[in-house]
Amino acid sequence: MSANKVRVTVIGGGIAGPVIALYLHKYDFEVTVFERVREPKDVGGSLNIWPNGLKSLSMIGLHEKIIQNGEVLKMHKILKPNGEVLVDTDYPLEVQNIAGFPVVGILRSAVSQILRDELKEKCIDIHFNKELVNIIEEENCVKAIFQDGTVVESDILVGGDGIHSKCRATLFGVEKPTYTGLTQTIGLSTYKSDLSYLFNVYGIGQFFISYAYSKDSYCWAATLPEPENPETWKSLSKEQAENFQRTSHFTTWCEPVSTLLKNSDRIIKVGLYDRPALKSWHKSRVVLIGDAAHPTSPHLGQGANQAMEDCFYLTRYLVRSNIQKLGHQNVSAKLLEEVFTNFENERIPKTSALVKEARITGELRVCEDIKKCQERDLNLSAFWSDKKKWEPVIQSRLKFIFEEKELL
Repeated sequence: MSANKVRVTVIGGGIAGPVIALYLHKYDFEVTVFERVREPKDVGGSLNIWPNGLKSLSMIGLHEKIIQNGEVLKMHKILKPNGEVLVDTDYPLEVQNIAGFPVVGILRSAVSQILRDELKEKCIDIHFNKELVNIIEEENCVKAIFQDGTVVESDILVGGDGIHSKCRATLFGVEKPTYTGLTQTIGLSTYKSDLSYLFNVYGIGQFFISYAYSKDSYCWAATLPEPENPETWKSLSKEQAENFQRTSHFTTWCEPVSTLLKNSDRIIKVGLYDRPALKSWHKSRVVLIGDAAHPTSPHLGQGANQAMEDCFYLTRYLVRSNIQKLGHQNVSAKLLEEVFTNFENERIPKTSALVKEARITGELRVCEDIKKCQERDLNLSAFWSDKKKWEPVIQSRLKFIFEEKELL
């Protein structure tokens, strides 16, 4: 360790934390990551890594590993529960042609393993079983206080600790995340198809999504409006999973829904939450990224991807300030105020808009009014069947790719 490097403490070892650590290490910051859980574990579920996420990962040399360990999606099919096809296109391949990067389905655990392996390769320490309990700001440093009594001093603290962020609560006070009124029941299944599909099935008050994460495996999620009841949201027991597979309305739906349900070996259930947009993501030497800053419901598939964009821009503004060349004794709160404000001005408008769009999309997916559902289905068919309609929307969502050719 260099005695003069700018020291960065990263809280959170999920996706955002390791990615920002790898970015900052590349530019000669001294970075250490702290994670609350006792040890790495398979938390289940999957991620849809879009071209903007892959573009960000390409800056730290990881995009090819994501592609190799996941499945490039090629086709997009939208159906009604009775099997009526509303849309059947190669839209994911069209997106790849436009953006230069594919849309990839991959297990969340695979992404986490890739990131941990890269941290190890770069000799970046990640400490598990470190639960943050407080942050203390001092004139020339910031201190992270952990439950075991450990105190870590650094020049910058990055909070990437998710929707239940202790960093956020410490900076801005405790507030409950907002329940969106929806749950997802999630599974992983064996399913073989000639092409790697993204399936969307729109019912009345119910929605089902599935996509490939390997040649013969698909993840899926069934979305339902339900009262908030977190005590029942967890990995389902064998009996609970079998009951869902046997009694839910989805069992009567068209292929691939019925087969995916039947072939699932593990099912979990979660409530979907977001939070109101913050006006600022920082105080003094502490800054938030990812779900700690802008948690979103999953209906646009942009949560992890936007966290990766955060890492790109936060690194950009830190490095452009030449802060890494000052030495840690010369990192002032005044300089960090300017850096973090520039970062927020870049990111808050986009992420706030996406959080709102995701919530609206979720509500549309589980619409219970029959006439509105019929109108929705007609609009979906017209929109996704016409590249002239969907391409501008996707280009806007992925403008990071087109506008940012280099980090600096």
